Amino acid sequence: MRVQHVVRTESHWKELRREVITATEVASVLGLNKYRSPMKMWEEKELSSFTGNGYTEVGEALESVVLRFTNRILGTTFELYEKEPGVKHFFVLEEARLGATPDATDGASLLECKTSGSHNILSWQYIPNLQYLAQLYAQLLCTDFKSGMLSCLSTDLSQCSQDLKLDIAAGTIARNSIIDDIILSELQRFWSKVMQGKAFRVNRTLTKELEWRLLLAYQRVIPPDLSPEGLLKVKQGLDDLKHGRLISRDY
Repeated sequence: MRVQHVVRTESHWKELRREVITATEVASVLGLNKYRSPMKMWEEKELSSFTGNGYTEVGEALESVVLRFTNRILGTTFELYEKEPGVKHFFVLEEARLGATPDATDGASLLECKTSGSHNILSWQYIPNLQYLAQLYAQLLCTDFKSGMLSCLSTDLSQCSQDLKLDIAAGTIARNSIIDDIILSELQRFWSKVMQGKAFRVNRTLTKELEWRLLLAYQRVIPPDLSPEGLLKVKQGLDDLKHGRLISRDY
């Protein structure tokens, strides 16, 4: 059973999130978050120790910017769920104890908005961020939408001409029964272990299968920039990473 909550206070939203695995947390359960193991995620959840940081605050502030440029570039008609300040829409798939707060919808699909440094966006034009894809997929499960779009915009919005030129990576993913089953079965296994007071260990074999199934299901809607200028940006980004001039962090 799916339930939609219209949440008007931050405390109510946090209370609902504590009762479920959220879409932002599901990548840890699935082994797709290299920064947080499932048990680390669960420890932070029980202690309510993670309250956001500068990266998440910037990402939230720029959601409307990502949506605006996505609609302009692709001709889409997505609108933010949060039309009133502070009013969130929280969806729960009760049998999986999975919850999500999607960014935007056009009535037929979802849009997940992300921002990051230009070096990450350039790499995601070729291979998407699987942690973010898992987050979007979990949102689809909670809302029962069949497809969604992941749009990632560079935080470098500087322009050197009158023509709009942005580093953006975007693509769509459609649900399929095999990915549904993998995610739902792993969530069931996670909750079973937690309720028994046992440690949950990621099934690495299943994680690898999920990785390539997500990649196969992902369809780019903005092709990589293969122009000389675009390739020069890739080279500059790689050089910056090599010499430690950039810290690869995602919002």
